[in-house]
Amino acid sequence: MGGGSRLAKRHWRVAGLVASMLLIAAVDLLVPDTFLIPFLAIPVVASALLGDARLTAWIGAVAVALFVVVGLSHGFLVDGGRWLHLAMLLATWAMSIIVAHLIGGWRKRLEDREDEYRLMAENASDIVARVTVDGTLEWISPSVATVLGWEPGPLIGTQPWDLVHPDDRDAVMRSLAEAALSSDEPPRVLARFATADGTYAWLSAASRQSPAGRFIVSFRRVDDEVHAQQALADSEKRYRLLAENAMDMVFSLDTRAIIQWVSPSATVMLGYETQELEGKFGSVLIAPEDLPTLLDASTEARAGRPSACRIRMVRKSGDLRWVEATPRGLYDDMGTLVGGVIGVRDVEMEMEAREALQHELAFDALTGLANRSLAIGRISDILATRGERGWALLCVGVHGMTLINHAYTHVAGDEVLRTVAERLVAAAGATDRVARIAGDEFVVLLSDIVTPTDAASAADRILAAVRGPVDIDDAVVDITGYAGIAVATGTDAEHLLRDATAAMRQAGAKGTDRWDFLDGNVGAETRQALAVEAALREALGAGRIVPWFMPVVSLADGTVQGYEALARWILEDGSVRLPVDFLDVAERTGLVLAIDRIVLGLSLEAVTAMPVGTHVGVNVSAATLSSGTLVEWLRGELDRTGADATRVHLEVTETALFDVTDRVKETMASVAAIGISWWVDDFGTGFSSISHLRDLPVTGLKLDQTFTAGLTLVDNQISQLSQGLVGLAQGLGLSTVAEGVETLEQAQVLAAQGWQMGQGWLFGKAAPLAALRAATVDSAGAAG
Repeated sequence: MGGGSRLAKRHWRVAGLVASMLLIAAVDLLVPDTFLIPFLAIPVVASALLGDARLTAWIGAVAVALFVVVGLSHGFLVDGGRWLHLAMLLATWAMSIIVAHLIGGWRKRLEDREDEYRLMAENASDIVARVTVDGTLEWISPSVATVLGWEPGPLIGTQPWDLVHPDDRDAVMRSLAEAALSSDEPPRVLARFATADGTYAWLSAASRQSPAGRFIVSFRRVDDEVHAQQALADSEKRYRLLAENAMDMVFSLDTRAIIQWVSPSATVMLGYETQELEGKFGSVLIAPEDLPTLLDASTEARAGRPSACRIRMVRKSGDLRWVEATPRGLYDDMGTLVGGVIGVRDVEMEMEAREALQHELAFDALTGLANRSLAIGRISDILATRGERGWALLCVGVHGMTLINHAYTHVAGDEVLRTVAERLVAAAGATDRVARIAGDEFVVLLSDIVTPTDAASAADRILAAVRGPVDIDDAVVDITGYAGIAVATGTDAEHLLRDATAAMRQAGAKGTDRWDFLDGNVGAETRQALAVEAALREALGAGRIVPWFMPVVSLADGTVQGYEALARWILEDGSVRLPVDFLDVAERTGLVLAIDRIVLGLSLEAVTAMPVGTHVGVNVSAATLSSGTLVEWLRGELDRTGADATRVHLEVTETALFDVTDRVKETMASVAAIGISWWVDDFGTGFSSISHLRDLPVTGLKLDQTFTAGLTLVDNQISQLSQGLVGLAQGLGLSTVAEGVETLEQAQVLAAQGWQMGQGWLFGKAAPLAALRAATVDSAGAAG
């Protein structure tokens, strides 16, 4: 087919060339003056039309010969006027041969390329066809026989669209129209084409319009791809149908974690309609505390290790629901992450059952309290995270439970235990601080325990809460308990419980309604402190806490300058207890506030009966100083007693001033504004005396008696310190008193150093105000 076409083309070219030569000869005869131009054109036209160097050489030779013959016949060539023309003709002839050679080579390559393309089209597995504008098939590659079973020949001149399935013809025709209107890559269209055996095959067709106006259409059989896509679509449809009708929930998200689709089961599980969730961030469905768990699982899924995790999802009502979520990544054909899918399974009932089982394993079924193992865990956690200081464990037993069970049955005994548990929780103030560790044994974890006495006080309170009647059927049983105390000294909860249990056994062996420490000495000391506390409270109520007064004298002349009020506890038998016996208990229990006010109030009454010019000094504790109510109370007492504020000194120890807050500074300044002066007691034993003397409204200081006692020793270091302290006081313009003066030698040394006043047994012991009055009267009588 290709060789015949080339031969026909060459024949037409030769015919055209002969016609051109005849026309040129005719023109030359009619117009002799222009005869050279046709002869020049002959080789050029030959080279252009033929593209054959050898044939062009022969034609050019004929042209030259004709030119010579014509020139000789007309006689103009003989005269030499046309020799130049002959040379031009020869040159043109030579150049035409060269051009014809080049054109011939180019045409040869084009024809070879055309043959190659035609050979490729005829032997390709795809079908290639050329179609006219009106849709007639001009040519089709032989592969149509392999692909569809049709021979190419019978199809030439037909309408190929007759082979297209009726449902697909519109799509194919639109593809041709788009190809005619667009120069871009031809769109491909899927269509079914009839085969020779009467079935249909899926072909992918793409058409492009050639410059000649025809359409070049390529067809590729894609049955496998179409069937695979259809199977995928069917599979997706089935999976979507399953997801939409499953009891569990599925939702997909994009890379920004925005929900793209959610199964309808979300309505049942979470209460949302699907359209309410689409377009929202997936995090709105996850409990904030569980979001890190889901993110960790998503990270594992992206790494190719998908796994399920238990999280809580937020229902529309705001309630939380336990689910098991399994995240997976979604990837495109290039392997790029385009989103994720999370499958959700409702495990609320499973979690409730598990929690119920865990509760059953960790909690006592009768009382609802933690059992022994859970109690140990809780105590261990508290001691490990909050430190062991300030904690104690109380182990409580119920007295007579065996007798109650035998006399009233175990059902009645259970009722007693439930009642005891309720009373313990009420006394402890928190359910998680109480546990039942055995049949009739409970533990209570105590906080804010500074000393063993604090633990003992808590034990008294809890045993009092346990104590009381319990209604059992038609009878009433009085319940009492006993307790063991173990103060935490480490983080070992097992040892703490062991010690508390042993102490409880020890207390139970001694009787009912009592507590004990495992260490007998600690128990004895604690009981003694509690006894002191109880008696002190009674004494305060009975008015048996009173001030006694110790004289303060001038070291220069021995005259009485004033008195220091000292608290004394007068017992019922008339004996007297000093502050050293009860002050620690008073400070620990807060009773020191009441003692301060009783002593201070009575001292204000006493100063009005003292000789004119004398003063009274009263100690106040750190608790009173920081109470915030001292100033108003003093104003009221001054009004009540009529005492002169300038005759009153309030004394505070350096240790009481260790932590000077803004409130303390304001209180001291307000008291000084009333007219009452401030003195620092036990001076020289604190840590920040100089700053206190500088910043606080202090008018005097009292040297601690330990310095006075060491003045006469061989080692004079104490004497040097005493000398330095009085020098400091003198430099600041402060009044001074030396305490603990018992000998005349001490008094002389202190006076020589510059101390102004002194107090101690050398000048008189503390005594009631009446005794001081009597001594004053006696002294006056003797002088008279």
